[in-house]
Amino acid sequence: MAAVRSGRRPTGATTSSPARSAAPTQPALVPAVTPEWFEGKFDEVNFIQRLTRKIVVEQKSQDKNKGEFQPGPFIEAFSFTLDSINKLQDKTARKLANASEETGAARSELTQSLVGLRDQFEKNFKHFHKLDKRINAVGNTAIRIGDRLEAVDSQRLRALESKEIMECLLALNAETTPTEPDKLLDWFFAFKMDTASYKIKKRIGDFKTKGVYHFTFDKPDAIHRYERVILAKKLWSIAQDLNIERLLKAKQNMEILVDRLENYLLDKFDDASAGRDYVTMKECAMMLFEFNGGDSCIKHYIASLDMFLDPKKIQEDVDLALSSEGVSSDSFSSYDDSRLVDDPRLVGFFDGIKKTMGDEYAVITKVFPQPVGIMKELVQRIFEQRISKFMETVFVQIKTPLVFLRTLATAYAKCNEVVEALQGLLMSDVNYELLVDSIFSAYRSSYMEREVSSLSSIFELLLAEEAGERLKQEKRAAQDVDVDQGTLLSLEMALNFVHASEEASKRCVLVSWKSDAATNLVQLFVQLLKYLGYQYVNEVLGKAVHQLPVACIKSYAKTLKVVDGFFRLIYVVNQIVMFIQKHFHLDILPNISSANELTSCELAKDKLLLELEQKVAHGLQKSLSATMSAIEKILYQKQKKADFRLAENDTSVPFNSVTEACAETIALMRQVHAFMSATLDGQNLEVVTNDFGRRASKVLLEHFKGFTISQGAGGLQLLRDLTAYKECAKQLFTNDGVLDEFETLRELANIHLVAPDHLKVVLSESRLAKMDRNEVMQFIRLRSDYNRNWKF
Repeated sequence: MAAVRSGRRPTGATTSSPARSAAPTQPALVPAVTPEWFEGKFDEVNFIQRLTRKIVVEQKSQDKNKGEFQPGPFIEAFSFTLDSINKLQDKTARKLANASEETGAARSELTQSLVGLRDQFEKNFKHFHKLDKRINAVGNTAIRIGDRLEAVDSQRLRALESKEIMECLLALNAETTPTEPDKLLDWFFAFKMDTASYKIKKRIGDFKTKGVYHFTFDKPDAIHRYERVILAKKLWSIAQDLNIERLLKAKQNMEILVDRLENYLLDKFDDASAGRDYVTMKECAMMLFEFNGGDSCIKHYIASLDMFLDPKKIQEDVDLALSSEGVSSDSFSSYDDSRLVDDPRLVGFFDGIKKTMGDEYAVITKVFPQPVGIMKELVQRIFEQRISKFMETVFVQIKTPLVFLRTLATAYAKCNEVVEALQGLLMSDVNYELLVDSIFSAYRSSYMEREVSSLSSIFELLLAEEAGERLKQEKRAAQDVDVDQGTLLSLEMALNFVHASEEASKRCVLVSWKSDAATNLVQLFVQLLKYLGYQYVNEVLGKAVHQLPVACIKSYAKTLKVVDGFFRLIYVVNQIVMFIQKHFHLDILPNISSANELTSCELAKDKLLLELEQKVAHGLQKSLSATMSAIEKILYQKQKKADFRLAENDTSVPFNSVTEACAETIALMRQVHAFMSATLDGQNLEVVTNDFGRRASKVLLEHFKGFTISQGAGGLQLLRDLTAYKECAKQLFTNDGVLDEFETLRELANIHLVAPDHLKVVLSESRLAKMDRNEVMQFIRLRSDYNRNWKF
């Protein structure tokens, strides 16, 4: 049985066993077992269910066997399945054996193939190694031969050059050699030498091989002049140390020749420059660079530029600097906080400088073999001479501090644009910072003192304007004319403060020395806090809070007007604080990397905000107190003693109507809540409205303690009023505690609607159970039928 359950052949059984000699017939209700049944995770329960599902269904469908279990079909099914599994096992074992044999044969064949490939690879590698050695040997031999040929050629060339120098030196010493500069130069160029043709061909080959400097290779006469310039340089070097008396004439002629040759090349360069003949300019520049390093050529080229030589060009710069058209104004209203103030003079001048630099760079790269060096000298000359003089002329005529600062910032920015343009020309190894500082260093040293003084003057001017407006308001208040507190602070005025600080901050980041930028920014921001924060907002807010009433004044309508004005003043204060915070985060914070400077700046800002918050909180408390006083005044004036002492059959009060006091109180609560919603937001609105709701519920609770309530119609009227207050609270407030207080207030009406013997149920099963017992008893005593003998 164990073997049957496990599906394995019993120990010792063979395929030729008599018990298995005849294959059993497959029952009709038993499915054939295939290898797919054993794929994946094998589950014995699912296997048995799948095998016997049809048999179980068949037995259940036969009514005659109902209630009896027939094991026969199951035994037959299991026997057939066991035999099928054994056959499947044998078949699988044979397949595995065959696969193992095939795998072994393939492995052996693969091993033999790999061994053969390895032997072949080793053989090929040895051949390659031998070939590499032979190639190296041949290469080394070729290199040695090349070096020897080059050495021989060099020795031959040096010998020819020595012969050439001696022949020329002797010719210069001859009596027949002309001594006039022009004739001597012509003689020198026409002097015939045996090596001339060879050297010209070799020089052209060198130029083409190097490909460093584009030259007119198809003009042998140009190469001839080039070679003669090199020869002159060598002769001059020898002549300087020549002290033989018999060669004195040669030395004198050499001095005349060198001087005339340099002037000849410079004159030819100038003529070519005037005609924009870049090929000839290039030839002359190359010869001069070979002759004397090119110093004379560079200085001559730069000095001959119109910007330094032409009086008209120089005067144009002076006239532009002295021009006043479109110059920065000292009027603060001209400021645009999106950019630095543009000065047409500076824009035109520095744009012209950039164009000139680009044009000259294009010429210099075409003409000179070392353009970067020439551009360095040109840039230095432009900065030290042209830009420096222009800025001195501009600054000398400025009279007002703000115009000076705006001009300085714009000029400094435009000058840095020129630097960026030069860096774009791949001139990165120039000390541009030193060049810019050579122009602006003196102005930058005194910049911060000027900036603080200018900003303080602007702020004081703005405060003076605001002080004039406040003086007018104070005079009106003295004449008993209502002053709207919501207009005490001006957003436009505050924006002027912030914009002035933004402009100064942008200049500070641009113009200040990097080491001082953070400290200077903090100093400017503190100036803004001092004037806008303390001397304007804080002072106005403090006076407004001081003038707020704590009780209802004259009429509750006038009180509401004062409260509304204060809430609108709070809104303006919040907007100004947002301006300051935005300015801090956009213009100050990103430019401060020092922790000490940042902490100092934040402490100064937070100190101001804390002081403003304290004043606002004090003002809100006084406003809420004045509002509660107004509610009390309405209730006192409008609530009549007879409102809740109605006769049982009194029909004078319309059904579902509230008392006049209730209607006006709700109207006032809605109005004050509208003030808050329009001027506060977020958590501030939630905190203030919740406080307002709690105070209002307490005022109403105390108010109803002073009225006697008649049962029936009087209790119903009280219920209508308290329900109206509760519905109003649900619309105005979101705090569960506040709504719970109004709900409790509304349930107080039930005390006056039930019979005395039901009071105990009302007090124990409603919200009133949470109220103070003594306070509840006060409302019970307000019943018109109250009897002190009642027991609860």
